[in-house]
Amino acid sequence: MASNKDFYTHKAITQLKNSKGQPFGTSIASYEVRRHQDVCNLTDKFAYHIISTYRVIIPNTSYDKKDKSVSYYTPGAKDITSFNYPAIVSNMAVVTYQGASEQPQNAELLNYSPKTINSSVHTSTSDGSGVISSTSHQHTSGSSTSQSNTYGASVSVGFMGDMLTGGATGSYSHTSESSHSNSVSSGDESGSSSNSSESDAMSVKDWACNAYIDVNNTTPTWVWGQEYPWNVLQYVNTGNSSSVDIQPVILPAFLTPLLCDETQALPPSQLSQFGIDFTMKSAWLVEPVGSSEATFKQTIEYYMASHSYVAGSGSGKDVIPPSVSAYITSPTNLPVADQTIDLCLLGLDPIISPTGRGRSSAIIGFLPHSFFIAPVQATSSAKPVNFTTLSSTNNLLISDTTQYGSLAANDAGAGFSASDASLSAQLTENCKTLQLTINFKIADVINDYTLYMKHWKSGSKGVVLNIIINGYTDNALTKYVDSSEAEGGESNLLSIALRDLDFGSIDYHDYLKLGLNTIVVNITPIDGDVANGGYQVRAISVEKS
Repeated sequence: MASNKDFYTHKAITQLKNSKGQPFGTSIASYEVRRHQDVCNLTDKFAYHIISTYRVIIPNTSYDKKDKSVSYYTPGAKDITSFNYPAIVSNMAVVTYQGASEQPQNAELLNYSPKTINSSVHTSTSDGSGVISSTSHQHTSGSSTSQSNTYGASVSVGFMGDMLTGGATGSYSHTSESSHSNSVSSGDESGSSSNSSESDAMSVKDWACNAYIDVNNTTPTWVWGQEYPWNVLQYVNTGNSSSVDIQPVILPAFLTPLLCDETQALPPSQLSQFGIDFTMKSAWLVEPVGSSEATFKQTIEYYMASHSYVAGSGSGKDVIPPSVSAYITSPTNLPVADQTIDLCLLGLDPIISPTGRGRSSAIIGFLPHSFFIAPVQATSSAKPVNFTTLSSTNNLLISDTTQYGSLAANDAGAGFSASDASLSAQLTENCKTLQLTINFKIADVINDYTLYMKHWKSGSKGVVLNIIINGYTDNALTKYVDSSEAEGGESNLLSIALRDLDFGSIDYHDYLKLGLNTIVVNITPIDGDVANGGYQVRAISVEKS
């Protein structure tokens, strides 16, 4: 069964490697996008609520250059004179637009966690709603009568010594009863409910998380570091070293007993010994401007530390007690690929009825104020602007996905335009095909769905629609639009069954899939006559039967 959260989630799993291509660990990032109508400050803004979750897993490993293998720490008795282990991990999260180098001002960081901790963390959210109504009525009527007669007698004979004893008893009973009743009861109950919950928990032992944000309150950064047996974030004073990759650390004398005794080196914290697994979350409110795409950047830096046992020497007054030497590496940048997400597409709601029962639909009427990106036709010096529009119920997304090539000055007017009545498509010699892409999500595999298009020709000949559902080019549909506008006329309404699960019918088919569905409509003139091949569409809908 599909999870409701998965309809809105983009997940990316990246293997972390250093500059030499050696594996370090794994980064798991997920981005959950929900449409949000921001009415704060008495406004009505088109926005999206984005929750990002970052999980960074780095086990304590060693890499064998000879056979190019990775080995992991294992417990047990060993002769160890030094330890190498994770010391610091930092993770920074940024959201940008169209390759912008800085965080846009229309992205607000709502919250992030953990903030600054050195103990266990548990985060959970849950919500639920339900409505139940019931009525019942019961009526009983009838009568009953009963009659009972009882009589008894008995006889017995016996001797007690030379005396005769005895007695007589008898019994008889009769009962008659008759009854008649009539009962009528009726009832009705209906209800709907919705519940969701989410929980994240982790335990931080001998480590700490220090989180901070930038001056614009937009970019969170988490820095995780070992605190025991030595605090790698506090004791960072390093000695002189010719190496740029590793630096000796000057530790206070009181830390020596924590890192070694008179015979051996002592291990670091358990997290450092076995490896780390940290989870971070942040929430943004984003107002898309000019594009529905947002790019999420993740930057991970990794430091390793080591300490080793140094045996004592000398005797008497010249004795040098055992000591420890500690080192920390320069930061290793672990690259993570940027994730570019279409907010409108990922934040699209499935087509379901509010109560979970009955008819439900998704519909778009192409009114000028309803466009997220309004259509603009070509001019003598500029290409058309591809439009994007979203239904008011956030369950249908339609975009102009035409790849406009080189257009000449006489191609002015090519592309789409919107009026109060319809969306118009204008074809020219260098723009003989226009393309609409319809996106919607389906949350079931049992209900029938139908695509409706209210449209007509605006030229004398009309157009041909080549319709491809979910990339099934072998089952492409061809429909001719050669009727003029006639309000309410059946010839202006195109109906395509997207799913018909009547197994006894020859029309049994299913073009749909669970989750996102895409329908591409290519518009071309009949017989290539662009001068007389205009097209207009008033509304497009997808309805559940």
